Amino acid sequence: MPTVRHAGAGSGGAGRSPAGAGTFVRASLGSVDAAVMAALRDHLTEWVTVVRAVARRAAGRTRPAGPPVRREVMAGLLVEVIESGAFAALAVLPFVVTWRVRPGGGRGLVGGMSSSDQRDLERALGVPVTACPRAGEFHNLHYRADGIFIKVLDNPECHRHAVQAAPLAEELVPRTPRLLGHGDLGPDRWWLSYEWVDLAPFEPAPAAVEAAGEMLGHLHRASAGRGLDDRLDRLDLRTEIEHRLAVLDRIDGEAADRVRKVRDRFDGVELTGESVLLHGDVHWKNFGVDADGRIWWFDWEDAGYGHPLLDFGELADFPLSEPAVRDAFLRGYHRHAEPVYPWPEAMSLVRLHTATGVLVYALARDLPKFARQGYALLAALEASPGA
Repeated sequence: MPTVRHAGAGSGGAGRSPAGAGTFVRASLGSVDAAVMAALRDHLTEWVTVVRAVARRAAGRTRPAGPPVRREVMAGLLVEVIESGAFAALAVLPFVVTWRVRPGGGRGLVGGMSSSDQRDLERALGVPVTACPRAGEFHNLHYRADGIFIKVLDNPECHRHAVQAAPLAEELVPRTPRLLGHGDLGPDRWWLSYEWVDLAPFEPAPAAVEAAGEMLGHLHRASAGRGLDDRLDRLDLRTEIEHRLAVLDRIDGEAADRVRKVRDRFDGVELTGESVLLHGDVHWKNFGVDADGRIWWFDWEDAGYGHPLLDFGELADFPLSEPAVRDAFLRGYHRHAEPVYPWPEAMSLVRLHTATGVLVYALARDLPKFARQGYALLAALEASPGA
């Protein structure tokens, strides 16, 4: 059974097109070993998030809280990129400049891709596609074809995670849409295609919540001890917090300092136990119900391999905040998996991981409603006696 252990006290040439730069970078790095490539990938992913967020604010857009970014800060960031030798960042410039306001007020990938982009997607799939808008704040684009649901992503990490997790999810989850194909649309967009399943929104009635908990418990138990490090990214709680802090530092330094103060209260807390396949984004919007009343589970773009408690981060503060809902979910979960929740000290650290992730995700993509949730979660952790 997992336990919480206290460890102690306390560069493309001149005239090269952006797409050509991406091709050049990929070709040039083809012989670099896997460890170096992984480090470079993480470095560039961080800088993509930072530069896009700063560029957005420099263009006059605002965010819910925090001081404005001055031009000298932007200059300093660019100097850091150059001094770090990350010339491959040239490949992601289209990723920064194509982020604009969607018609209707939302933010996202070029507000329903351009006609040439849509033709590229149709060429890749071999079928015509139509936009499939969803209510709420989303940074991805959604399309539908005959029997197919397509997502266009702005993040290569999410694309990779979904592709990695698909065969395992299809094996271990009773009902999840099958991944039919995947690919890229240049250096700044990636697509995933799934079988189309007609689903109604998930309603958190007790029986449905219990069934959702059972699905998560079955996933954790069936994947425990399978040694999936070679198939999935390992998600270590403290490493993930530090990675997110490095990005948040450049987007909202004040919030990053607040995160560190909460983190420092739990220096001796360590999660131990078997690693499992993590969904990474467990909340009711990622469940749906078919015409026969069966529950489906989808959206594996944050999947990884790590401690089961990490899948409770978002659940703890939103879906499971009501005692009756929490009891029903855990009743289903414990039919298959060992109890892992709640652990006060560990859960505070997991919730902090969630809050930091929400802030980075929302601020970089200009999703104010979602950002307010992140700030509220951080404030709750600051006020909590256990934290």
